[in-house]
Amino acid sequence: MTPKPTKPGAARWIVGGLVALVLLGACLALAVLSAYNDRLRHDAAHPEVVDGSVECETLPGRDYVRVSGNVENTGTESAGSVELALVVYDGQEVARASAYSDPIDLAPGQRGVFDGTITIAGAHYTKCVARVVSWK
Repeated sequence: MTPKPTKPGAARWIVGGLVALVLLGACLALAVLSAYNDRLRHDAAHPEVVDGSVECETLPGRDYVRVSGNVENTGTESAGSVELALVVYDGQEVARASAYSDPIDLAPGQRGVFDGTITIAGAHYTKCVARVVSWK
C-alpha cells in the first residue's frame, strides 16, 4: 500500500507549525528563567525584624499604640522600600497599620528602625507584632 500524497502546501504548514511550537517553547523557557532570576534577586535581599527589638507603648488617651523596633537586611543584596505590618492582638487581631524602615532602603547587613502608630480606639491588647511584608 502506498502512502496517500499530501496537498502541495501541507508540508509548509506542518513545518511552520513546528517552528511556531519551538519558538513558543523558547519564549516560555525565557519567561520562566526570568521569573526565577527575579525570585533569586528578591531572595538575595532579606530584611527581617530584629528579635527582641519590638516595643509597644500605649499613647495618652488609650486610642493609639506606638510600635517601634529595628529591622536588618540579612541578605546579600540591597532591599528597597522595606514595608512592615504592625499588628496588635488580644487573643485575636485588634488592629493593624503599616510602616516603612528608616532608612527606607537597606544595604546588606544594614540596620534601620521603624516606628508606627496603630489606632485602637480604647481597645485592650495583650501583645504587638511587627513583620516585614514587602521590599523591592
